[in-house]
Amino acid sequence: MAKNTKTLLTLKTIVESLDKDGYVNVKRSYLIGKANLSGLIEKDTYVILKPSAKSPAHRGHYVVAELLNIVNIALGKPAHKASAPAVKAPAAKSAPEEITFDEKDGGPNLKVQAAWGEIAYTDDDIADELSLMGTYTSSI
Repeated sequence: MAKNTKTLLTLKTIVESLDKDGYVNVKRSYLIGKANLSGLIEKDTYVILKPSAKSPAHRGHYVVAELLNIVNIALGKPAHKASAPAVKAPAAKSAPEEITFDEKDGGPNLKVQAAWGEIAYTDDDIADELSLMGTYTSSI
């Protein structure tokens, strides 16, 4: 077995263990430290630390699934296909609830379309908010 193949198999073992442990991104220094513990030197990790494996979200991190793809390609094996997270169907939205106000509630007889969680405001609410700001409406 050639030294290069042995190095790649060691790197593959490291990256697979990271994948099994649930890592999505791995810090560059952490991967190099794992390689050092496995008997490799830092230069040996440069084979898989390619710009295409860099994480777009975190500086100095690499995507574990992409590292595994690079190792498999270097070994001449088919690329590892990372399983995409299951896409959930969006919840069905219900139609907005119709709310009616009468004179007893302090508002005119109106039909207001209220979205989920939205509370229709009244003239008293507006007056309260304006008084908090130090502004008053004229009663002309």
